[in-house]
Amino acid sequence: RHSPLAFALLALMIPSAVFGWGEPHHAITRAALNVLPAWQKKSLGDELAKLGDSYCLIPDNVYSDKENARYARMESKPGEVYLLNLHLPAQQPENLETMRYFMERAVEALRAGKTGDAARYMGTICHQLEDYGSPSHTVPGDNMFTLLQQFLPPTEAMKDKLMHGPIENGEFEVSIAGYKPSLLGTSVDEASWRLMHRVHEGILNARSTTIPIIQALYAEDQEAVVKHQLRAATMDAKVVADAFYTILCIGSQKFEAAE
Repeated sequence: RHSPLAFALLALMIPSAVFGWGEPHHAITRAALNVLPAWQKKSLGDELAKLGDSYCLIPDNVYSDKENARYARMESKPGEVYLLNLHLPAQQPENLETMRYFMERAVEALRAGKTGDAARYMGTICHQLEDYGSPSHTVPGDNMFTLLQQFLPPTEAMKDKLMHGPIENGEFEVSIAGYKPSLLGTSVDEASWRLMHRVHEGILNARSTTIPIIQALYAEDQEAVVKHQLRAATMDAKVVADAFYTILCIGSQKFEAAE
């Protein structure tokens, strides 16, 4: 039994306050899956659709989806149910450790013929990559943009509103049709190292969209909001496509000679 105020305060403290993208996770993940080569789509089978429909949200649902929560946990952090580093970038060594861990779990599952497990680990990885490239996760320590709004004073209509949700929320389609995913390496060590640098490009790209989105929200220009959101989401989809493609190549030990 809690008062509405207690729930409001709790919402500011629990991990849900750091969610990135939300519903657009589906659109970004599906866009990445759509550009995978036919043999990789076939190898995922029924898990292909589930990746875009549900597995991409595993890290957000660790309290409500306990059956799949284990796919978003690390052995090195046994007491942590909600891994903050799957949502917010930290120092590069920690980011690399997290990416490498889940990439290795996915590759091991593929080699063991456990496609369902591999797809779930891939869902965790793509969530991390997408959150890092979200316009709502671009200002360390100011996840609700209350400090940034002191430099960009809001309009009367936006005054006292937490900006995290408005900056990332929306319904839009993401397409990277024609994009050819890149192989990031032929081993987990090499691929995770390159992926860390690849996602850093996504972080920088997202940072370039945050202020334009805020300004568009102040101006009540929804078309401009979506335009800049799509710039971040499109980059995210390409990074995720590279990660998926590489994991499936390493897991099957199938590489194009030119790559």
